[in-house]
Amino acid sequence: LGIVLAMQPGQTVPAGRVTLVNLAFNVSVNAASTTGVALNSSPVVEEITDANARRLPSMFVGQTFPIQLPAGFSAVGVTLVDGVPQFTFGNDDGSAVNAGQLADLEVYATSDIASSNWTRLDNALQLVNGKVRIVDPGAGIGLRFYQVRRAASSNGGSQSQ
Repeated sequence: LGIVLAMQPGQTVPAGRVTLVNLAFNVSVNAASTTGVALNSSPVVEEITDANARRLPSMFVGQTFPIQLPAGFSAVGVTLVDGVPQFTFGNDDGSAVNAGQLADLEVYATSDIASSNWTRLDNALQLVNGKVRIVDPGAGIGLRFYQVRRAASSNGGSQSQ
């Protein structure tokens, strides 16, 4: 995938943090626990220029995005529901998920994957046609990362998968 943004001579992007492109990737049901997005100079050269087309110093860094689901589940994809992206997952074997399988699951979300501060999303799991959809009021407002965990066990421990 190559992305090029060209502007009229003398025009610039406003100063500060500006979203120029949003990309959404569907995760293969056969994906490992992490998958990566790599940046490189093909099919277009990675560079940033000023209003006069002079190359500016810049650094491009790829990222690996963790996909954390409890054992037995796999990613299905991301869909737009009323303009809001919603992540969907299902059973590894393709069978329909039932409500009992969701009884001990909790969903956590964050906008900063490096942060240790994940917010629990109450009532975030919705069963739709045998698949599980994560309903997040914060989705669509920027980058979001999710963890689906088993609730704390009866022995006081917590199981995060």
